[in-house]
Amino acid sequence: MPGIGKRRKDVIPDDIVEVKQDELMKNRSKEDHAKLTGIAFGPSYQSDQNQNEFEDLNLEDFYAQTLAMCIKLGKLNKVLKDQVDTLKCELQDKTENTSHEIEVLENEKLGLHDKVVFLEKEVNDAKEKMKLTLDELRSAKLDVVISQ
Repeated sequence: MPGIGKRRKDVIPDDIVEVKQDELMKNRSKEDHAKLTGIAFGPSYQSDQNQNEFEDLNLEDFYAQTLAMCIKLGKLNKVLKDQVDTLKCELQDKTENTSHEIEVLENEKLGLHDKVVFLEKEVNDAKEKMKLTLDELRSAKLDVVISQ
């Protein structure tokens, strides 16, 4: 069994733990903090220069946490892409349905316009017949008055 805290770098961890940067930094020494932030003053910085970065056990933890965050972000990215694709398909369907409804309404509009034109003709024809009938009645009335 390998030592505790040691694992191969090509093995993905089974459990993924989300850790904030503040939590990573709170247990580090001031020397580590100075090295990571680039703040380098006084003798503590110079003693850090002699230390090898890769001997730090926290580096493996940082790598594991970074890998876990990358995996989590990759999954989130995939979920977001799927949501965008779903919304895109829904929007296309709604657009097609709306276009079809618009075509149906335009056809109904044309049909109603044709009916209006036909009814206007009938009304005009009826008005003409009424005028002719009134003219005939007036002339018949004049004929009756003249004959009496």
